[in-house]
Amino acid sequence: MHGCLQIIKAFITDFLVVLFFCWIISGFATNSFGKTFLAALLTGLIVYLNSNYVVHIWYQTFDIEAYLIDYLVSWGITGIWLGWWMNRKKV
Repeated sequence: MHGCLQIIKAFITDFLVVLFFCWIISGFATNSFGKTFLAALLTGLIVYLNSNYVVHIWYQTFDIEAYLIDYLVSWGITGIWLGWWMNRKKV
């Protein structure tokens, strides 16, 4: 049961972070798929640099590349989906 609660907390946290990101990109004067995708990748890079990379500087963790790949892939997929979703044409 404890593992299930952790999954639920992680999902809620990730959902809120994506909502915050949507709020930021919805404020763009003009938006496109490419702009949304690039903003998502840069967000992933900012999160990586400000969290795991800073820890790596102090404590020399061994899995720093895995974290970079994880952030870029997950935010890249988020950017692809939101780039399509937020820029689809209304009929």
